[in-house]
Amino acid sequence: MKQRKILIVDDQPETIEFVTSIIEDMGDYTVLSAQDGEEGVLKARADIPDLIILDVMMPKKDGYTAFCELKQDERTSRIPVIMFSSLGELGEMVRAQALSLTVTPELFVDKPINPGVLKELIHRILNPEKAL
Repeated sequence: MKQRKILIVDDQPETIEFVTSIIEDMGDYTVLSAQDGEEGVLKARADIPDLIILDVMMPKKDGYTAFCELKQDERTSRIPVIMFSSLGELGEMVRAQALSLTVTPELFVDKPINPGVLKELIHRILNPEKAL
C-alpha cells in the first residue's frame, strides 16, 4: 500500500514543524509543506496529496483564496481540507465568511492545535471506514 501524502500550508515554520511531528508520530503518511497559499496551490497541483491542512492568514495568497482555487481545479477539487487559524473572535467571522462559499472545508481547527484532536481528525477523514 502506498503511503498517503498530507500537505501542510502555513507561513509559520514552527507550526509546520509541530504539525509534521504529530503526523509523523501517526506513521503511514508522507508530509509535504508550503509556506504560503501560492506555494501551497502549486504543490497540491504537482503532488496531489490525500489531505491538505491549510492556514487562513498567509502572505501571497490567503487560505480561503487558495482553498477556492483548489476546489475549482479538477485535479485537486476532491482533496479534503482542514483549515486552521489562531484568529479567535476574528476567526469566527472568517469562518462565517467561509461558510458562505459554495464549497466549504471538511473541518475548521483552532490554533493552538491539540495533537490528539488533530490525529483523530486526520484518521477520521482519511479512514472513514475505521473508527479509532
